[in-house]
Formats: sequence, structure tokens, C-alpha cells
Amino acid sequence: ISLFQQDGEFVKTMSVLHRFRSGCSVVVHKGMSLSGRVDAIRRTDHAVMDTVHERGIFGVVSEGVALIKPKNESAGWQHRLTAGMYFSVCGKDCIIDSRHSKLTTIETDYDLLSTVGGPIEDSGRLNYLDGGATILIPAVMDGMPSLHQLTICKNIDQPAHTHPSHRYVIVAEGSLTVCIDHKRISISEGDILIIPTNTVHSFHTSSSTKVSLISYHPDGDGPTHEHHQMLDNTIRHKPESSSVESHFTSDNHKLVNI
Repeated sequence: ISLFQQDGEFVKTMSVLHRFRSGCSVVVHKGMSLSGRVDAIRRTDHAVMDTVHERGIFGVVSEGVALIKPKNESAGWQHRLTAGMYFSVCGKDCIIDSRHSKLTTIETDYDLLSTVGGPIEDSGRLNYLDGGATILIPAVMDGMPSLHQLTICKNIDQPAHTHPSHRYVIVAEGSLTVCIDHKRISISEGDILIIPTNTVHSFHTSSSTKVSLISYHPDGDGPTHEHHQMLDNTIRHKPESSSVESHFTSDNHKLVNI
């Protein structure tokens, strides 16, 4: 189901894309993101993805067991992922086996680090609106995609807000009402929600359930060549004959006196 118009903007008439169903393997969204990179969200129940392209792939396991294996069998490694676990891999190097699981993958044209994590926690590590948030897979560099968990408590009426880029949201646990595009939509565990760029929306929960969401951001905040934790916290000392300290700069790592 294409959600992009020719000018690259989202068609906003559809928000809930797909409800998990056993045996389903369908591309529910594919197109150019506003950053000019291709991304697609795909349900891969009971399938083997022999990825022949070089795309980076995020994945979230909802039920059962998924396997990530190297295309080169002599490599000798294998990742076994159960419900609530997530990953990022480079598609050219591996095979994703979801024949015994329900798995959602998000494909990008970025070169992602191989990462396996989870299961997701009951609450977020950071404060976020009326709930919590955890950065599950951070952006390797500024502007690259990232994966996040959002937790929303019971009886919450979230304030209306927007984001400067689109979001893919997977309901990992619970059910809630989404106010989006002047509509109220009920979604629950297994649903995938797409939130177009700069679209006003809010989440609302009842007294019966808390909610856990996994959110894909196409343009995460991350380090740059000029500023990252290793460089910004590295101070090089001159030889003992000089008492003046020096600090690395990003310009070919030149030394400047401080």
C-alpha cells in the first residue's frame, strides 16, 4: 500500500496500516522519505528473508522465535530472538528466518550496525510527555535512523504534538486511542501506525491497560565527525617539558593550547 504521493508527501487518509495476521507477508508501505532515503515497513510472518540488497534492516519480534543467520555458514554465529526483542543488521550479510514468529522489519538504505537487544522493559529510562522513553538502537551518526520504546501509563490523555519527520509506531503491548488527522482511531497490540510529518496527534489510554510502543525515527539525533563522545572527551597532554595542556579539534585532530 503506497502512502506517498508523487511529490514525496504522505497520503494522510490512512493511518493504521496493518493488523498482525498469521501467515501474512505483505509490504504495507514503500516510498521515498523526506530525507531522500528509501524506507519500507514489511510484515514477515512465517517467511525467510534472503536479503539480496545492501539495505540496513530494523526488526521487532512480536511472537514466537526468529533467527538471524549469516549467509556465509562458515561464520559460525546465529542470533535467536524471542517476543519483545529487536535488532538492526546489514541485509547483505544475513538471512532472517521468521517461519516460527511474527516479525516486523523496517528496511532502510543506511549502513546500520549489527545490534540485538531486548526484550523491551516495562518502563522507559527517560521522561517523555506523560510516560517514559528508551532509545533502543541509537543513530550511528546524526541524521541516521533510530529505534525507540515509548511507555504510556493508564488513564493518560497525552497533549497534542507533532514531529518534524514521519514515524512508524508498532504497538507492542496494550491498546489505546489515537487522535490523528481529526479522527479517533482505536489500535491495539500488533497494529502498525504511521504518523506523517508535522501531523498533529496524541495518544490516550484507559484505566485497564498500560501501553508499550516501538517507534522508528528516520532521522535520529546522533554524533558527528566534529562532535562525538570519544573526541569531545579526549585531552592530549604535551610532553613533560611543557605544562600546557592541549585539546583535540575536529580539524584533522590538530592540537590547540588551552
